[in-house]
Amino acid sequence: MENISLRQIEAFLAVAEEMHFGRAADRLFVSAPWLSHTIKDLERSLNVDLLIRTTRTVELTPAGSVFAALAGQVMRDLGTAIKTARGMNGSYRDALKLGYTIGAGLEVVPRLLRTYHERRPEVGIETEEFDFTDPSAGLRDNLVNVAVIRPPVGLAGLVSVDLASERLVACLPEDHPLASRITLKVADVLPEPIVAAPVSPGPWRDYWILSEYRSGPAPVELTHLKPPRRPIHCLT
Repeated sequence: MENISLRQIEAFLAVAEEMHFGRAADRLFVSAPWLSHTIKDLERSLNVDLLIRTTRTVELTPAGSVFAALAGQVMRDLGTAIKTARGMNGSYRDALKLGYTIGAGLEVVPRLLRTYHERRPEVGIETEEFDFTDPSAGLRDNLVNVAVIRPPVGLAGLVSVDLASERLVACLPEDHPLASRITLKVADVLPEPIVAAPVSPGPWRDYWILSEYRSGPAPVELTHLKPPRRPIHCLT
């Protein structure tokens, strides 16, 4: 392998694609004799004939066809590696910052990370989970570039795309009188205390404590649980 250069492989691939020494030489901006000599050196290093040469034509041998296919893929992969390394420009210095609210990222975020990495491997992604005190998951304070959230948020100028839809469910203690019901109406749960985070009034909190269905304040039981912000890891 130490006797084979990228220049030799490029020369052979040019001939394999053009099937003509003159055209391949013009494409590489070299002379036809230099091109022929370079490929002969490659064949000697490999100890195999890659081309069948005549005075008028050039053809690939079976070994040449296999080598052209595999070496071509190697060169394409090398080009991608070089482009990716250059695009990273300092270990993901220009990383995309993705925020997500508690629970909203369980299924959606890993899929997003995998897809984005496949399409933009040169761009890093930094993720951060936000608790219920910030339903915008960092968008409000410009801490992130994009966020996975549950609406409504009430931010002017926010552009949103629906990623998934979920049914509303009520979480009840096992021995609660309503726990045995298959379906519930909003009116069934209005008298029940609702566990909520101690945040300022806003459209997001009003939505989840069903304010639009009430004539008075909701019987809210405040919780001060605040999970630590942590990154999400996606295995591909």
